[in-house]
Amino acid sequence: MKSLWKGNINFGLISIQVSLYSAYKGIDLHFKLLDSRDKSKIRYEKVNEHTGEEMPWEKIIKTYQINNNQYIPVKHEQFFPKNSTNIDIEMFTNLNEISPSLLAKESEAKASSPRKLTIFSRTK
Repeated sequence: MKSLWKGNINFGLISIQVSLYSAYKGIDLHFKLLDSRDKSKIRYEKVNEHTGEEMPWEKIIKTYQINNNQYIPVKHEQFFPKNSTNIDIEMFTNLNEISPSLLAKESEAKASSPRKLTIFSRTK
């Protein structure tokens, strides 16, 4: 299986070289919507709900809704930076503080090599 990401997980003075894999093993089903009368495919159009105008992809942004009328713009690079090779663990949290939706698709980190553990020493 191809890794999603390769890099280092850093925790304080310890660095572990890892590869990240999808742990999802389910079956992906792909459905097509058809008109029941003549079996014509139904198109998926991106339409502005206020103007009724069809929107081209270059005018559409992805957002995360934080309440009824408030959205935060989100870019793919924020979650998967192209040049990032490090994940820095700064703190831990209780499991009940994490939204279950974030745990819907799991990933698995495997050490790239048992000898790739690096422990740094502090210099004074």
